[in-house]
Amino acid sequence: MSNETTVEQPPAESAAKPEKSVLEHVFAFFASFGLACVIMTLLTLLTFVGTINMEWMGLYQTSQVYFYSWFVLRPFPMPGGMLLMILLFLNLLCGAIIRARKSWKRPGMLIAHGGMLFLLVAGWVSYQMTREGNLPLWESSEFGAEFDRGIGGAIVTAVEADSAASRAGLQVDDLLLSVTEPGDDDTLGTPDDEVLTIADYRQDQSALAAEQFTSGKAGEKLRIKVDRDGTEIEMNVLFYGDSGDESFNLTDWTLEIGEYTGDELPEKVIVVQPEALQPLLKKGARRVFFSESLPFEVEISNYLRNCEPRPLTGSASGKHAVDGFYLHEKTPEPEEESNFRGANVRILPKGGGAPIYESLLFGDYPGMGITAPLTVEIDGKRFAVNLTKQRTTLPFKIRLEKFRAIKHPRTRKAKEFTSNVTKIDPNGTTESTLIEMNQPLRSDGYTVYQASWGPQNAGPDDLRFTSLVVAQNPADQWPKYACYVVSVGLTIHFIQKLYFYIHRMIRKRRRIQEAIAANAPK
Repeated sequence: MSNETTVEQPPAESAAKPEKSVLEHVFAFFASFGLACVIMTLLTLLTFVGTINMEWMGLYQTSQVYFYSWFVLRPFPMPGGMLLMILLFLNLLCGAIIRARKSWKRPGMLIAHGGMLFLLVAGWVSYQMTREGNLPLWESSEFGAEFDRGIGGAIVTAVEADSAASRAGLQVDDLLLSVTEPGDDDTLGTPDDEVLTIADYRQDQSALAAEQFTSGKAGEKLRIKVDRDGTEIEMNVLFYGDSGDESFNLTDWTLEIGEYTGDELPEKVIVVQPEALQPLLKKGARRVFFSESLPFEVEISNYLRNCEPRPLTGSASGKHAVDGFYLHEKTPEPEEESNFRGANVRILPKGGGAPIYESLLFGDYPGMGITAPLTVEIDGKRFAVNLTKQRTTLPFKIRLEKFRAIKHPRTRKAKEFTSNVTKIDPNGTTESTLIEMNQPLRSDGYTVYQASWGPQNAGPDDLRFTSLVVAQNPADQWPKYACYVVSVGLTIHFIQKLYFYIHRMIRKRRRIQEAIAANAPK
């Protein structure tokens, strides 16, 4: 028997794996599941911190600081919402689409992740291209007729064109006899109607009674009885609210410069956009704006985010005063729409030189009538310079027909508010629609939402306004389509999982039955 020693040979070394390139390492980082977990955690934290700070920062500032930024420095440094969304997009693209195993057995997850990518793209397009404005429409109480005292009623002395009175058919020299108002059920022709007889008033009080009783809010109705040449006629009156075709941005301000051709500014004016005015908010900043079509230049300085004009006093010396007034800088309000811009303006000759005019500009919210534009006369022409909210002119008008606000029982908090409106096209065609929460009006590339109403302290008989948001967003419906894609992908995935599970259970049961049959005694 030989005494041989067996020596085991070491296994052959496997071929060395090639090192990954820098590009492969970068791709692996963006495609990693760990990065996805970190992004989701940071997004949750960012949402929590932003929500907490919204109470004192306001919605606009919170969005700018936390969600539309690249980095956040308070309360501690962290990535902003913009950076996290871009990282999430790259993570989904690299990990869930490019590197994911592609098989006919897994189409559902690819479709679902594709829908999530589409949703992120929709958010980016909306952020870059959405233009929003506010369109407030007041309930109207204008009847549109003037009265004088008369024997047996109130004599009509004037009827305004396109007023409730003219639409009803009221004419000059008609003798108003009575007004019938609907009762609590808001419907004419029911037993609770209230008849107000003008003829019962003394002759010197009939005109006052007519003015008092012929009023109403948008959507309300009246029935009036008049005597026309000895014949009594009944007319139904329907009140309309305000109409408008211009929406105003709540946060962005512009500088408008235009020439007067009459009592109104022309349709075409030179507009300095918010992006050009924003850098002027820095202390000491000033800028000169000019155009070939203008015979002068406009210098803007001391541009303030929130201010009000005040008379100059001894304690306010050196405050860029003009003609005894200066702009008092106020602490910015948390809600950006509550801030009023202001600036010092100088009208300079073309090419520079000594100022022709110097004044203060105080931001005007259209429709409030707080200020008037600065008017200057140069070379026999009158020009206007106005600091105002950024406006958008719609290709149609919207008229308020009826506004309804329902409050929660025994509270002043609104439960539901809706607006019945009519869209009026330039050719005169009309379309009636109801605008309420989650049911906007879409037309000509614009989306009109029901946003809010006011005044919040308005009583039951006070006039109110409905606040409509007009948005121009090319990606308006994209999030809905993205959700459809994600739903289809997940449905396919779950159906496939259920099918394979059932198929696996059937095969398992078949094997068990075959094993039992094979081991059964013969």
